[in-house]
Amino acid sequence: MKARWNYPRLLFWTVGLALLFFDLGCDGDSAPDQDETSSVGDEATAPADPGSNPGQAQTGDDDDRDRDAKGDHGEYGNDDGPSFDDGEPDPPPPAHLWAVCGTRDLRHQSAETGGFFLHYQNETWEVVEPPVTMGSLQYLSVETPRHGLAADGQTLLRFDGQAWTVDEEYGETVTGVTIFGVLATADADWVFGYGADYFPVVYRYRDGLWQESDTSQLPSGYLTRPVDAAGTIRAVLINMDNWPVTSVIVRYDESAGQWVTELALPSIWITQLAFAGADWGLAAGTLVFPPISYNLPLIYQGGTWHFAARFPAAISSSPALSAVATNRPGSGFVFGYEAMKVWIYYSVIYNLDGRSWREDGGFWNRVIVSAQMGADGVVWAAGYNLTQNSVPLRGMVAYRVHGRWNQADLPTVTRPNWGVWDLAILSGK
Repeated sequence: MKARWNYPRLLFWTVGLALLFFDLGCDGDSAPDQDETSSVGDEATAPADPGSNPGQAQTGDDDDRDRDAKGDHGEYGNDDGPSFDDGEPDPPPPAHLWAVCGTRDLRHQSAETGGFFLHYQNETWEVVEPPVTMGSLQYLSVETPRHGLAADGQTLLRFDGQAWTVDEEYGETVTGVTIFGVLATADADWVFGYGADYFPVVYRYRDGLWQESDTSQLPSGYLTRPVDAAGTIRAVLINMDNWPVTSVIVRYDESAGQWVTELALPSIWITQLAFAGADWGLAAGTLVFPPISYNLPLIYQGGTWHFAARFPAAISSSPALSAVATNRPGSGFVFGYEAMKVWIYYSVIYNLDGRSWREDGGFWNRVIVSAQMGADGVVWAAGYNLTQNSVPLRGMVAYRVHGRWNQADLPTVTRPNWGVWDLAILSGK
């Protein structure tokens, strides 16, 4: 049977989207003040996770060319002017980093395709194997050079400054939980995920004990992407009860001893949060009406989440935002990609510098899924090169110095189809 367009429904969605963007205050041409954004209430009106479902790339295109632009963000972020040169990359600045890697499949536990670490120090990258064969390592948090957590879907690893070891106490205490995030802070360790019937689960380690945290006030779903905003712990809850998705930004209420909803966003997929202190933050959001999507980053300011005003328009029909990074209020980077349905063309990077957004570069056939910005102004981003079969070909790490994006020269990895899923900066904070 020949497919036919439902024109009344198409008109309904078109008018609805136009009204939505009008209400969000996304029109206008002048550069906005930071408070010139539209407030988001308790609820605001995405296909599979846009940060982890990359789609496909063009056959045989292994072009490492980047699309550079200007910037001014600290010692290593000073402008050299706009550059589209494909010459030698800028050398990376002094840094100490950990990154977690593996296939897309959290459960794959063969030594050939399972999880591993990348460690960067003294201008050298090295592959570090975990103490046991893991699934894909996708979650990482390192608070100091002697305190860190990492996990696949089931096993929690702990770093003491010398080596990564299995947290046996967690394994003995916690059962039936699928891990989707970890967070190491100065006074506690946190594990996020879900249990039976997609009930959100958080465990906190303090005073030598793992204890379950109260999530009874939250909707069903899995908890991921935790962040410490100057002592306030937040995370993203992904709820699939209402198609296509609802993202819920949740916060731990220390005085009440429970997790509470801060903001619910139907049809929007939130992929990462980043904060510069307690009162300013960014969120990477994508509004999705399959197969069409729209980029909708959010800004946290004055105790309220707002949709970012006058964010640059995407040029494709199915773009998505996948990561954010910031180190000071009013400044930051948002990462995403341009795509047409399942076909991804290139990653794109946007820069917020005080009053205005601008495109800041990107990489052909790459997807960035996590990023951090140090106090020195250097931005580090993790992701992977694309294949034509909707899976990572190999991992990639990018860094921004002198206003230019570069790809790190990673060590040879013999595993097939791996990506870099998260990273942690230990110097330059």
